[in-house]
Amino acid sequence: SSLGTYTSSEAGAYYVQVDYLGCPNSDTLMVAFDLLPTPNLGVDRLACQNEVVSLSPNSGFETIQWSNQLTTDEIDVDTAGVYWVEITQGVCRSRDSIQIDYFDLAEYLGPDTSFCAGEAIRLQYPSDGFMTFEWNDGSDATTLEVSEEGTYSLRLTRDQCEVFDEIFVTEKPMPTLELDSEMAICEGSSVVIEPVSNGDRFEWSNGDESLSTSVSEEGTYQLTAYLNDCPLNDYITVFVDDLPEIDLGADTTICAQRPLQISLVNLGTTYEWNDGTTFSYKVIDASGFYSVRAVNGACIVEEGITVVANICKEFQVYAPNAFSPDGDGAN
Repeated sequence: SSLGTYTSSEAGAYYVQVDYLGCPNSDTLMVAFDLLPTPNLGVDRLACQNEVVSLSPNSGFETIQWSNQLTTDEIDVDTAGVYWVEITQGVCRSRDSIQIDYFDLAEYLGPDTSFCAGEAIRLQYPSDGFMTFEWNDGSDATTLEVSEEGTYSLRLTRDQCEVFDEIFVTEKPMPTLELDSEMAICEGSSVVIEPVSNGDRFEWSNGDESLSTSVSEEGTYQLTAYLNDCPLNDYITVFVDDLPEIDLGADTTICAQRPLQISLVNLGTTYEWNDGTTFSYKVIDASGFYSVRAVNGACIVEEGITVVANICKEFQVYAPNAFSPDGDGAN
């Protein structure tokens, strides 16, 4: 080759001759190739809980450098991560890396928990598709439904590794709640609903947050009682009754021969007069105080009237149908 540079890919002796202004000169160069080192940390791997993994380049070298700055022939690791090693052989340098993951799950079922009586809680752990599950009852699903208080455990296995966790589940009692199913109030009035409960927190559908609530409108009201965050619902329907209309009139004087007649008309209303009668009308022909009590559901109205009954004299008036102008009895 007559080029100014020469690339060699084979070991051996290489001779060069140059001529500069008629002055020849030559030299010989011995070329040797070092073998490229091939460190091999192996395939990425899953280590078990508390396992120490030893890493070695599995190759000859003159110098070595690990990712954790160590320069020993091998290293021991006990935490997950990517580790690499770089080795040199002569003028050649090469690197390899490995991913170490640990199957070292702890408390994967979470802290101890609870559920409300009559309900259930679901224990679970998401599967990565490579684990097998074994609950304390022998089932192998990813979830376990629990409706009784007790200790529950789950063993997870992946490859040659396994971990174990358990959890205690407490059953919490439901609150007690006694509430009438319905009640009635009279129009224009209100009522305080007073349930009985051992709850520690309350919520009414009208926004009240105490055990009792005052209502004045017709409707259905819901009460939620809580005991340690366990809820229990109950309902009460409030009806509003119409107020009876009674008008006995003003105190009056009548003739005993012409009794006073009083009629009361209110649908669904019952009456009781002060003499014990229960008619919706009254015929009065004697002096006295007369009162009536009208009841329509939760509405009660009372009214009275004083009546004076006199014996009236009756006069007979004679009205002729003919007359005699001159008094002779003839027209």
